[in-house]
Amino acid sequence: MTAGAAGGSPAFDLVPYAHSSGLRLAVPARWELSEDARPGVLLVAVAPEPAARFGQQRPDASGTGFRANLVVTCEELPAGLDLAAWQAVTAQMLPSALDEYASVSVDTGRIDGMPVVHRVAHHRSKAGTNVTMDQWAAVVPGPDTALGWSLTATVATRVHPHRVALLSRVAASWRPPRHDTAD
Repeated sequence: MTAGAAGGSPAFDLVPYAHSSGLRLAVPARWELSEDARPGVLLVAVAPEPAARFGQQRPDASGTGFRANLVVTCEELPAGLDLAAWQAVTAQMLPSALDEYASVSVDTGRIDGMPVVHRVAHHRSKAGTNVTMDQWAAVVPGPDTALGWSLTATVATRVHPHRVALLSRVAASWRPPRHDTAD
């Protein structure tokens, strides 16, 4: 599936996206979308392949071959685990999960009135590219359990400064579904 919009630059145009879970956000136009890639991964959006020109591949903007991507995940959290505690666990896990992981910043804020943690970090992709990760995390409490939602955007580090505005627009549109508390 591909998101698309008429006109404009596909790198910066955003189009609405809605998942069957109730998740909503805006994604870059013409990025390739994959829903429910595996349990807990609701959406993967990947920048398009570099366009073929005269029979050769045009290098991507980063010059690395790395395709920028967005990943939305959702996981059931243990009872009583709030946003701060969940993100403390996440901060401990990331250095062992990502090659050459280096935290840049961790801030708290709000998106649509919902408390979020925004993390920026560098690491090396499996193909050896230096990448920067922007991750927003939120906890949606429910009557019996809570759901931990994350939106992770990863781009080649050398183009990250040029993508911050785009990533911020995507994050500002992110709406994890609220638990329905009506019986």
